Amino acid sequence: MNPLPADPILSCEQSLAFEKSFFKGDEKREWQVMNQAGESIGDSLLRDMRELRTIPPRPRILVLVGKGHNGGDALLAAKRMLRTIPTAGAVVWPLCSWDECRPHTQRARTELLELAAKRIEEMPPANEVDGIDSLRKTMVEQSGERGFDASIDGLLG
Repeated sequence: MNPLPADPILSCEQSLAFEKSFFKGDEKREWQVMNQAGESIGDSLLRDMRELRTIPPRPRILVLVGKGHNGGDALLAAKRMLRTIPTAGAVVWPLCSWDECRPHTQRARTELLELAAKRIEEMPPANEVDGIDSLRKTMVEQSGERGFDASIDGLLG
């Protein structure tokens, strides 16, 4: 029996080495690929939301942002969502301070804010929250009575 084909699971170090060999320092190409990934994630989420039900009138999206390119992908996916649904809002929760993020992740944040700053709430970095109980409390407070209609995980690959 042949196993189903699957992409390899890479460690952070392996992922960085792959990106370095694949892009060979071409920052422009790296940004193009990140945009393609973000747009694709956003489009997939839109399709899923439409398939499951009618998109809520003012959807709330939780965006979890790591410091690397996965975080940038998530921000660009949120940008796609907010561009497509003008009533949507996003709560952006970075893992760390923005100056610790990779340059393309910072650029993705800038572009998201330029598009829809009034519909975005940025939370303090998660790594500044004191312990799991504080993380839980912060999440409960942000969820409010309504919760979130979707979440985009930019922490894990």
